[in-house]
Amino acid sequence: MSTIEQDRRAHLNPPATTPTMTELVQRGMLLQLHSGTVSAIEFMKSVSIGSSVIARVLSGNTVRSDDAQALRREAGLIEA
Repeated sequence: MSTIEQDRRAHLNPPATTPTMTELVQRGMLLQLHSGTVSAIEFMKSVSIGSSVIARVLSGNTVRSDDAQALRREAGLIEA
């Protein structure tokens, strides 16, 4: 196989980016919405989110405005 073919394939699959903690928390909140609290807790623990953060964001109390916006945006994409 030539070097040109190898280089071309390398550009087809760009490296994946690591999600931020905020993105992981928002995914956990979406998971809670669609699959329940237990699934959300398991997911958040599996990505090393601290128990105090898990308790705060899944308790149903005040949600940060950027988290609320992300949930509305994602829920709209899922339902569409």
